[in-house]
Amino acid sequence: MKNLKIKNILLYSCLLYTLVILSLSKPAFADTISTGGGNRIHFINLKSKSGSDAILLESNGHFGLIDMGEDYDFPDGSNPLYPDRWGISRENEDTIEDRLFRHLKQVGVKKLDFVLGTHVHSDHIGTADEVLKRYSVDRFYLKKYSDERITTQWRLWDNLYNYDNAVRTALERGVTLIQDISDQDSHFKLGDMDIQLYNYKNEYGPDGNLKRVYDDNSNSIVAVVNVAGKKIYLGGDLDNDQGAEDRLGPVIGKVDMMKWNHHYDATISNTVNFIENLSPSIVVQTSGADINRQSTTNLLREKNIQIIKAYSKTKDATVFDISDSGFSNVSDSFPDIPTVSEKWYKEDGYWKYRLSDDQMAIGWKKINGVYYFFNGQGQMQADRWLHLKDSKEKIDGNWYYLNNDGSMQVSGWFKHDGTWYYITWSGARTYNELAEIGGKKYLFDKDGKMLTGSQVFNGKKMFFASSGALQSDETGSGWQKIESNWYYFDEEGKQIVGKKEINGVTYYFDNKGVMQTGWALIEGHWNYFASSGAMKTGWIKDKDTWYYLDKEGVMLTGLQEIEGTRYYLNASGAMQTGWKWFDNHYSYFTSSGTMKTGWLKDKELWYYLDKEGIMQTGLQEIEGARYYLNASGAMQTGWKWFDNHYSYFTSSGAMKTGWLKENDLWYYLDKEGIMQTGLQEIDDTRYYLNASGAMQTGWKWLDNHYYYFATSGAMKTGWFKDKDTWYYLDKEGIMLTGLQEIDGSRYYLNTSGAMETGWKQLNGNWYYFQADGSLLRNGTTPDGYKVNQDGIWSLNPVKEDEVQGNQEDPKKDSDKPVDKEEKSADAQETSILKADKE
Repeated sequence: MKNLKIKNILLYSCLLYTLVILSLSKPAFADTISTGGGNRIHFINLKSKSGSDAILLESNGHFGLIDMGEDYDFPDGSNPLYPDRWGISRENEDTIEDRLFRHLKQVGVKKLDFVLGTHVHSDHIGTADEVLKRYSVDRFYLKKYSDERITTQWRLWDNLYNYDNAVRTALERGVTLIQDISDQDSHFKLGDMDIQLYNYKNEYGPDGNLKRVYDDNSNSIVAVVNVAGKKIYLGGDLDNDQGAEDRLGPVIGKVDMMKWNHHYDATISNTVNFIENLSPSIVVQTSGADINRQSTTNLLREKNIQIIKAYSKTKDATVFDISDSGFSNVSDSFPDIPTVSEKWYKEDGYWKYRLSDDQMAIGWKKINGVYYFFNGQGQMQADRWLHLKDSKEKIDGNWYYLNNDGSMQVSGWFKHDGTWYYITWSGARTYNELAEIGGKKYLFDKDGKMLTGSQVFNGKKMFFASSGALQSDETGSGWQKIESNWYYFDEEGKQIVGKKEINGVTYYFDNKGVMQTGWALIEGHWNYFASSGAMKTGWIKDKDTWYYLDKEGVMLTGLQEIEGTRYYLNASGAMQTGWKWFDNHYSYFTSSGTMKTGWLKDKELWYYLDKEGIMQTGLQEIEGARYYLNASGAMQTGWKWFDNHYSYFTSSGAMKTGWLKENDLWYYLDKEGIMQTGLQEIDDTRYYLNASGAMQTGWKWLDNHYYYFATSGAMKTGWFKDKDTWYYLDKEGIMLTGLQEIDGSRYYLNTSGAMETGWKQLNGNWYYFQADGSLLRNGTTPDGYKVNQDGIWSLNPVKEDEVQGNQEDPKKDSDKPVDKEEKSADAQETSILKADKE
């Protein structure tokens, strides 16, 4: 019975142990997963290789969002303020709104201390209006924006749409909207986290409007987070188009973690200098794509920088715990994205479609072999023409027809409202062209309607039957002007398209046969055609900007040698003036565009560019003199610390050697220009230069000895007199003390080095040192006492004039020198030490 009880106890213990182990080994997911009192950073994961940013900061129960990611919503073109443009995101794989809100719920976020939009691109602030609607938010940081500031039209996208939605929602919800961010606003706390913003000022041009830029990436607000001894860089899509990386990199300095600028770009963003300045241990890419420059990838590998992609098919976020010991990836502690059955459902009177990851479908979706289109609210569109700037057929947009059941009209002939249209393989209708279908030609107008009867197309008269098929055409040749446009027809009456040389002059006709003027992109190159249509070569000036076109009329870019002179033509072809960063160096181009070499004075600073025009930095020998050009290239003057030493550069920039007097102090720099310190022999004379390099004069305690340096700085040796006191320094300059034999005579130098005269008791013996300090030997002192050959006064001294009278009592008190007090040897030594100190 006892054994049975023991067995039962053992079995129960094993079972209990097993249950404990199992409970520890399996992750248990609660409704919310939070650090509570700790610190975390959450990067919302991407679904596709394109980029999007939404980053949650968590510290001691406080939360903040930096960017909110691409949302479902997009403009449909119905509002002229927000036209449908090429490049607008309307695909589920680009959207992270569902992942953001699901993750915020898992973390248990109820309130956000702040929300920051780095810039107005939809992949950064698309979900801003939804965040502001769903959560209590204290502060919303967002710089000002207008479409007029963007110089490149094809980069307008849906910027204004997302910006207006965000600002309007913030005002409606009573959120504190900070758009003119002050220096005080730029620095704040989130729990334990210290957050400093950079690049937060709105920039204005001379006209008082926002400064014009290529696109809004260069306006990205940068947030640098310091917590638990770790420094994290979060810079949105910051790039170096306006030199922001060159300007901010040295200011921010080394960080531990860096969110990769602009997702995967390493051409305009994430320059080598910027990476060198930040030198992170971890780079987080908010995309699934690889960095687009292999040389940059190699640099990260060489610097042992870890690359982590916030990209996943199964997880909503990549999450790091932040502590003194570093970053710990805790993403696996969060649940996987749920999987549901795809299905149709109806909401607010519209049909919608639920995908397998529980998000609603937007944009085009193929369901059971049929294409449907869902708007930004997930509502299926039906019984209408749909216009999209998607370049499937035509770059300026395509039209699709959605039937009553929402299905896209398939290819072939299609009659609608009594008019015939032709739908291509992609689902887009044919328009504004003469198309061959089934071996016959048909003409479609700008709205895609099939035309019949007599028509003129590209300057050519044609006749179409009631079926729409071409019946006959009339031919002509030469130049023809039709509705203010010029066309050219060959001898067969065929309309010319493309480049054509006519009477020794080259012209260009677009795909409609219209003669082009101004800029034209031909076979991947830009050409320029005068108002007459003639192709230009050589230098041209367009809107106050110079361009160069070669003999083929091709606009050149990059560094070019033209008629023996070097110029730089940037990516737009515009001739560069001023400073330019390329090929990992700076060069300077004068107002005429010519590359500068040699010395250059710019804004009161001097720079030097070698024969290749490359701005030099560091220590350089130029025309026999050495100069130091700092990291910005500016010529150094005055003191400079580099290579673990100081050097001095004169007002001309030339490196100084030899003796230098500055602020009434002397310094010495050797032939390499290195400032010397310590004991130095210079021109056969020894000097002492202190830790700051200044030449020492007077007394100096060094290596447990005193030395003396004259006003010239030269180290003294031998006898010298200082303040009516004589001292002796040996050939090494060391001040001597004690009883010393010097030049055949003995002297006594006390502990302070001062030469003593008169009576002195040493080692129990009395000595007499004469007025010149030398020890009296075999003689009689001025006060009548005899000393032997060693200078020692006898233990029984007798004055010569008292020898006869005192023989009976030789040990009277007068036996000792009468001008000395009777003291023990110890007392005498104490007296000597005291006197020496005084």
